[in-house]
Amino acid sequence: MRVAADVGPLELAEYQQAVRLVLRHPLITASYPDRTALPLARKWARQLRADFAEVLGYTLVSTGETIRLRRVQDTLDATRPALTRARRPFDRRRYAYLVLTLSALGRSGSQVALGELADAVAAEAGRIAGLGMDTARKADRDAFVDAVTWLEVRGALRMADGSAAEWVNDPERAEALYDIDREIVAAV
Repeated sequence: MRVAADVGPLELAEYQQAVRLVLRHPLITASYPDRTALPLARKWARQLRADFAEVLGYTLVSTGETIRLRRVQDTLDATRPALTRARRPFDRRRYAYLVLTLSALGRSGSQVALGELADAVAAEAGRIAGLGMDTARKADRDAFVDAVTWLEVRGALRMADGSAAEWVNDPERAEALYDIDREIVAAV
């Protein structure tokens, strides 16, 4: 087996850069981790797909707006947690809100108001023993917006109007409206 079999010596450095990029960021979108990542990963997608499959057993999925590396993992990897807006690792509640948010987005239209999304997540969280979500509590709103922001950074949600930070501080007076990118939501 020869890795990078079809890569010429002059292109090897760029191919290696693409390998490192995809391994570091298993989800690449037009805006995440930056605007140069998707074109680079797309350029090398065929070779990356072959090499990752043969060497690591990973699957590389390339769609119009995303590159997704699916790793075969049989243990939990705590070395690369999702991070909050304050750059702290997600706790269990934030991960739960992230999953419930993805579920709610799957039932939403092309746009969603943050308050509406929070209500949908709170309804589902209330059905899970020990989780819950009360939008009247600032700590719960903070945790929820951390999950929403994680999706926004990756391009699954795009702020159309308003402010999530203002909503966290006063949901009665502030609101935020997001455009939903279905392809990226599905890739996540």
